[in-house]
Formats: sequence, structure tokens, C-alpha cells
Amino acid sequence: MSSVNYKNEIVKKLHEALEMEIGAIMQYQSNFLNVKLVSFQAEKVYDLFKDLAKDEVEDLQVFSEWIINFGGHVNGNFKVNVKPLEDANEMLKLGIQMELGGIAKYREILDLINQGVRENALSDVDHEGLYHTVVHIIMDEQEHARKMEQLLS
Repeated sequence: MSSVNYKNEIVKKLHEALEMEIGAIMQYQSNFLNVKLVSFQAEKVYDLFKDLAKDEVEDLQVFSEWIINFGGHVNGNFKVNVKPLEDANEMLKLGIQMELGGIAKYREILDLINQGVRENALSDVDHEGLYHTVVHIIMDEQEHARKMEQLLS
């Protein structure tokens, strides 16, 4: 049997995910507040980032609930960097990078869940709901990146 405490490791990854979500919320808020209405795309960019910020708040709430479900506590020790941007294309490029970074982080959570299941360290109750939740969030993040890519082209 493995010496890895998968619940604790998953809680650590979920905290990293929370930090990423908070960063995304703050960046997207900054983006939609700072975007200059200099082109026909700017209004679409404004609307997109406003919607994305709301979506990321929902993800933040979901990850917080899973941290608690896995016996952890949501702490406030987050390091968030917001890059002040005014150019819509730069906002979109950064947003795509952030979404892809989130997807990579969430895949790490899925990998931990799979490892825990293979080693019989996580019960069905422990892993099934979180696994499906993370898959759903990955699909949302992929859609967010796709929308930003469309606005860039």
C-alpha cells in the first residue's frame, strides 16, 4: 500500500487551483474594466471577460467545497499577480495562457485521483464526484480558451 495520502495531496492541488481561479478572476475583472473601446471587438472582449470572471467565481466555490469535503480548510494564503493590460489582443493572449495553465493543473488533480484509485487509497465516494467535477471544469476552460482564440482571429 502506498504511503501517499491522496486526500491531502488532492487538497494541496485544489488549493493551487483556487489560487489560479482567484488570479483569473482578478485578471479578468481588470481586463473588462480596463479594455479600451477602440474597435468593434472591444465590446465583445468586455462581455467575454465579464462572463469569464463570473464562471471562475463558480469554479472557486466548487473547488472550495471539495477542499472541505476532503477534510481540508480553505486558507487565504494566495499569491495573485494581475497584469494591467489595455490592449484587447494582449488580454486575450494572456487569458488563453491562463486557461491552458488551469487545464494543466486540473489534469494533475485527475492524475492524483487515478493514482489513488489504482492504489485503493480513495473510495468511490471520495473520487467519483470530484473526478467528474474536474472534467467538467476542464471542458469549460477549453471553451473559454476557444472563445478567446476566436476573438483573436
